[in-house]
Amino acid sequence: GYIITYLYLNGIVYKNKKNRLLELICILLAILNGFMLGGRGDGIQIIIAAIVQYIALKVYSSNQKRILPVKDVLKVIIILAIIVASFTQLGELLGREMDFLNYNDYIAVYLSAELKNLDIFISSGSYGHPISKSLTLYSIINSLGGILHQPQWIHDFDIPFRYYGGYALGNVGTIFYPFFYDGGLMGVIIYTSFMAFFCQIGYMKFVEADKKSQLNLMFIFYSYLAYIIVFSFFSNKFYEMIFNTSFIWCVVSWVLVKYFLMRIQVKV
Repeated sequence: GYIITYLYLNGIVYKNKKNRLLELICILLAILNGFMLGGRGDGIQIIIAAIVQYIALKVYSSNQKRILPVKDVLKVIIILAIIVASFTQLGELLGREMDFLNYNDYIAVYLSAELKNLDIFISSGSYGHPISKSLTLYSIINSLGGILHQPQWIHDFDIPFRYYGGYALGNVGTIFYPFFYDGGLMGVIIYTSFMAFFCQIGYMKFVEADKKSQLNLMFIFYSYLAYIIVFSFFSNKFYEMIFNTSFIWCVVSWVLVKYFLMRIQVKV
């Protein structure tokens, strides 16, 4: 969905109408597929990637760095407002019970429960666990445990489901919960520093990418990374989505799609 989104938005910004309808259909199907799998994350991820790509393309096309027309800012605000306004409806469509909370309570809990969970955990002082029981690197450790036949490495994602003041807080605690769980304050410093360095390199490559004529995979990657950064307030998206085997297959698919689009001519 990310590459097709780029092609569609590139066509809008640079006034290229070729294949635009087919590209839009592909994007909508990708978003719908994400929702049909039972969660909002995949669909929202493509929407956020589209916003980042659109802003970058508009700024690049104007030849004036860091300047975005007011009307485009308003478009982004409207899209984000629609996403927030439809959050409970999407949850109900996906089979989640929402009757026990009104809209304001639901949004408030969704945006703040992570901080309360983190506060409760920090107050408990239960820090420091071996790397084989890591929450930060949970996905890759479990995968390596299976590949290397080390069953002791395979473990559960140990964040309890909590309630507070009659509200269900869930089992998410911002990106910092697993950092504290693994190594206390030192874990926060190390994991945050690595993430910051990684994202900064990605951003620099994103800014340098040719956004008009070439299908630059670093441009695609950073738009993928944008959702991870934005939703770090929610959970450990960075290490969950980058350090796992699924991401490897995702990159492979990008490379293959780029090769197909750039090297192979299909005659209709």
